[in-house]
Parts: sequence; structure tokens; C-alpha cells
Amino acid sequence: MVIPEILDFPQAAVIPQPQLPLRLLRPTAVLLREKSSYPLLLETALLSGPQLLVPECWRDLLPQAGVLISSAISGGSFRRRLEDALLAAPKRCWLLVEPVSMVFPLPCPTGCGQPVSQPLTHNGFYSDALCCYYTHSAEAETGSFTLFDTEDTLRRKLELARDLGFCGWVFPDLSC
Repeated sequence: MVIPEILDFPQAAVIPQPQLPLRLLRPTAVLLREKSSYPLLLETALLSGPQLLVPECWRDLLPQAGVLISSAISGGSFRRRLEDALLAAPKRCWLLVEPVSMVFPLPCPTGCGQPVSQPLTHNGFYSDALCCYYTHSAEAETGSFTLFDTEDTLRRKLELARDLGFCGWVFPDLSC
């Protein structure tokens, strides 16, 4: 999926964790995704300062670091989610672009879905609250609900994050 470029909204370059010690001398964004990276966390924070981007659950651990807020939600309001994040970490939020493509069984008491193996290209219904598309199907006594992003919905998410005051965005290469 192509991520649209949004003017006046910077994208952070992500350093794969195996390269972390080699690249700390140059100012850039560092994304730490694994708790096994914790021993490097304080050293990295001292060298990188605000360029360090950490998962939201580490927000209070390093108040000088940028905080990654996922673009993937399956309930509630996307706008409200971003506003709440900004209240908790003013001037430190970065949007972590994670395109949604999940199917949820109905009922779904856990709120957790299963990833869809291929990108959905068919038309669905747009959810203004979730800022993504959805479809539903009913088979016999079961049903399902599918949420998915498109280039258009990702653009809308990026624009909303920018307009609300996020610092920028990250689209990590998860193959690292």
C-alpha cells in the first residue's frame, strides 16, 4: 500500500534495531519496538533526545522522547483517540501508521480480529468515527465485520494527526 505524502507533516526515518548502535551519532528518529531494547533505552535517550520514539506504554518512562500512537483502532473514535494522546503527551505524539485490515467475528467480546491476508479493494462503507472502511457479512448463524484502510483513509488519518498537532508520522519497516 502506498502511503500518501502530506505536506508540512514530517515523516521520521526509522533505524532498524540491529543498526541502532551504529547510527546514534547522527540525529534521526529511533524507533524502539521491543522491550528487549530496554538496556539501550537510557543511553539512546541521552544521545538522541527528542528524536527517540517509544511505544505509548513507555510514555512516562522517558518524558523527553516522542510517543508513538497507532493509527489502527477497532472501536471508539479515531479523533478522540488522537486528542486523548495529545493530552497525555503534549507536543510529543507521532502517528505510527499501521494500516488496518482485519476481520472480526460477531459477536467479538475481545475486540481482537484476525489479519486479512490480502488487501481489500472492494467498496465498503466509510466510518467517520474509525476513519476507515468496513464491510459485514452473515453466514448461517455467524457473521463477521471487516475493517480496512485505503490510501484515502490513511491520507485522512495523517491529515487529522497533523491538524491536531502531532509532530509527524512513522511507517515502520516491520521486516527489520
